[in-house]
Amino acid sequence: MQNKDTMGHAIRSILPLVRQAVRRYVDDPDDCQDVVQEVLLKLWKSRGRLPALDLLPDSYIWKTAYTSAVDLYRKQMSERHFADRSCALVPPGDFVDANGEVRCRVLPLAAPEASDPFVAEAVESALSLLSPKLRQALLLSVDGYSYADIARVQEANIGTVRSRLHYARKYTREALEAVVG
Repeated sequence: MQNKDTMGHAIRSILPLVRQAVRRYVDDPDDCQDVVQEVLLKLWKSRGRLPALDLLPDSYIWKTAYTSAVDLYRKQMSERHFADRSCALVPPGDFVDANGEVRCRVLPLAAPEASDPFVAEAVESALSLLSPKLRQALLLSVDGYSYADIARVQEANIGTVRSRLHYARKYTREALEAVVG
């Protein structure tokens, strides 16, 4: 088995190829990042059965990227079916899965408190620039939901939630800095 330093080097060496392969199948930047993470996770989990990652044939990486992109597409089709019956942000109440079991309880989002209308407008404008997934994760986080709760609501991995929150905060900060200066 390879040690962590060797694996880290191997992952860094194949990362450009993984990104290139994923971009071929996935257009949305958020989804692209999610699929890249899934591909790297699949490669990491199968490291005991594979030769050194940096010696893998490109075709294996492309095939892994393709199957991960197809998995994402199928998940999105399933979410669209569910989204037809709900709104973009999860409404307050119980969040139930397909079996009718309560997965988590969603509390109403806190109303933004801004004494300055300019600040409220700037925040609303910055949030409107985010994709629905990023906006939902950020708003749930601001309301005090844990990563695990957000992951349950969004039906995503905790790592994906962390990534979404990172980019949501980054893009919101950049948008607010552009307005405020």
